[in-house]
Amino acid sequence: MPLREARGTLGAAASLRLRRGEGGEAVSKYTRGPWHVNENDEICDSSGESILWGWDDGSICGDKADIRLAAAAPDLLEALKEAEEYVAEYACGKPHRVLQAVQAAIAKAEGR
Repeated sequence: MPLREARGTLGAAASLRLRRGEGGEAVSKYTRGPWHVNENDEICDSSGESILWGWDDGSICGDKADIRLAAAAPDLLEALKEAEEYVAEYACGKPHRVLQAVQAAIAKAEGR
């Protein structure tokens, strides 16, 4: 199942398969960005390695921290939109690196 179809299944009823570290412990650190979606609708890291992907049963597979970060994405996007207004006001209409970073992240999340 492509990840875009499986995204809606992340919730209380979703079954998650977690990759484990060498000692069997759950991996706790998320994969550093940038992330991108490949031609198979898998989320990949900057080297092109798949870090999140979906299965036909609707489950999502990847590191626990990456799954949690992906599940938080809608909330993070809304927080960024609110922050954009605040930072824009602070910047007083002038280009500002934080504002540009916020706007770039929002555009990426919205597929622009």
